[in-house]
Amino acid sequence: KWLQKLSFIKDYLLTGAGHLDGLQNWLGASSDVTQIIYRAIVCTPLFMIAMGQMSFFSLDKLGIPGRRTYALTLVIMMSTVAQQLWVGRKRAASPPLPKSYKKANWLFMAALIGHFTIHTLINCYGEPANHASTGIHQKIAEPQTKVYDIMGWERPEELPLSGPHMFSKHDYSFSPVRESKIDLPGGAIEPRQEGVQSMWYTVYGKQHKDRAGEWLQGLWMSVMGLV
Repeated sequence: KWLQKLSFIKDYLLTGAGHLDGLQNWLGASSDVTQIIYRAIVCTPLFMIAMGQMSFFSLDKLGIPGRRTYALTLVIMMSTVAQQLWVGRKRAASPPLPKSYKKANWLFMAALIGHFTIHTLINCYGEPANHASTGIHQKIAEPQTKVYDIMGWERPEELPLSGPHMFSKHDYSFSPVRESKIDLPGGAIEPRQEGVQSMWYTVYGKQHKDRAGEWLQGLWMSVMGLV
């Protein structure tokens, strides 16, 4: 019954989606711009609300989803699938879709398999320590400005010259890993506190702590996604 009471959310979303054409005409914008606006004002807040609820009910730290949030999300997803399979035993068979849907369904399935296959192969054969990225990155400043995120948690706005020191420190650094094989045709740009190089510089990938565990985790998530 409580799920039925929440059906008004779906009605509002459908109504909003139905008025996309009107919004597009009113703005005089393209369909791409209209979709971006719709996602920004509807889809993103809904995602943040869902993430916040998962973090709250899993007793995790709000604003920084951790293992508890991911575990609860997977449990809910698997429970929903199991519940629908159990309830579906007594339901009558749905009428078959028109043949015109067959090609689109196969195309969607092929895209889905390709998506998970590519990411699984990247997890398996990727070498983060041999990758570098030169471009616009988080600004460097000393000292860092303290700001508050959407959940009210304090964080530094800029990076120190020593490099990332919070959660991103496991992903990249300002210096390459020893014995890494990196070829930068244009040369590396050293980060600095002042000038253009405070935002335009080179960062280097780091070797992950548990490659085998990450690969297995990604593989299981891909299998569940396909199922």
